[in-house]
Amino acid sequence: MAENPVELRETVPSIARNFSTFLCMVEEGRLHGDLTEGLRDLVAKIHDAARDGAGKAEGQVKLSLKLKLAGGVIEVVGDCKFETPKAPRSRSIFWATPENNLTAQNPRQGNLFRDVTGPAVPGEVRSV
Repeated sequence: MAENPVELRETVPSIARNFSTFLCMVEEGRLHGDLTEGLRDLVAKIHDAARDGAGKAEGQVKLSLKLKLAGGVIEVVGDCKFETPKAPRSRSIFWATPENNLTAQNPRQGNLFRDVTGPAVPGEVRSV
């Protein structure tokens, strides 16, 4: 069922006297709708990430409005981006060698493991 054009005109403001009204007018309200829907989705993802992580998570909303004056008309192009929480990553420990390479084995400690699958050393007792 189509809306009555007279009723629609009465609900949509014609002059943006404040930023929130202006934002609702950009793209005939589509940008505002995208922001509303994206914010709701971002909050859900923050909650999920906090539940999976250490109880904390964060995200970000970026709104961009480009205004251009040409021929007495101001053209507005809007954009919005949502940065969702990143999954926590584990950390790895390395040591630097004298040659400035990285190694996962501490060079100041001896090797605690040796290859027992190789050929037997004469006089060595082995259990299989």
